Amino acid sequence: MTAELLTATSTAIPSNNGGYIDLGELRDRFYDSDIAHGMNKQTPRYASRFPEEHYSRIPELLGDDSLPLEHQMELAERHLTATLAAEIGKKYEISPEDQALLYFTAFFHDVGESEHQSITDAGLTVVGDIMSGKKTDQNRRDEANVRSFIFHKFFSDVDDTFLTRAEALIMHAPITGDELVHELYEAAHELQVSDTVKKARESLELHKDNPILRPILERLVEEVHENNTEKLGHFTYLTAVRDELANYGISPTDADE
Repeated sequence: MTAELLTATSTAIPSNNGGYIDLGELRDRFYDSDIAHGMNKQTPRYASRFPEEHYSRIPELLGDDSLPLEHQMELAERHLTATLAAEIGKKYEISPEDQALLYFTAFFHDVGESEHQSITDAGLTVVGDIMSGKKTDQNRRDEANVRSFIFHKFFSDVDDTFLTRAEALIMHAPITGDELVHELYEAAHELQVSDTVKKARESLELHKDNPILRPILERLVEEVHENNTEKLGHFTYLTAVRDELANYGISPTDADE
């Protein structure tokens, strides 16, 4: 893991036998699996905005956030790390276990979008990636069932209460006492969105004469991600990043969940 912030305690995940498991071990269990490898072969995130013949270009245009597996890794290793480094120990304090919970959640929050054959073989409904605002309650239930299947398959030795807290963060319904942890999780996501919009702006400059890509990228650049702007404005680092984007005429866009 890349950040200086990470310590042995912040990557120690409580096990169901009273001990601890290193987060890196859990990450590798899943990320080295066929299920994980299959996720980056799925349709890219943000694909609903592009013609199908341009799907293969989305990672080039928008960066790693567009790849289902890389999106989770980037969120954890880059954007969550930046958020915690900026906020924890200054204005806010959370425990090492809370930090571990955030990293675990970031690394695995979208595993319920896997389209692997084992999901269907288990009698579950494959959901895949659906843009925020388009997911139905049934989609969320189906995705939660897939996530539960994968968590049981790979993380059966992780403490049940810890997994319940992670699931609550993913569902944006944090248990009592985890409200700040959830806001930090959302702030990291917002940083990732901002970074993707910045990448879209750079791609727009390169493809401003392309009649197909230009309007798509312009929309990504111009749309405003309003839901969390005011609610998360107390996080100084996120606010500074947003201000920097605004100075370049860029506003963060709606992200895929």
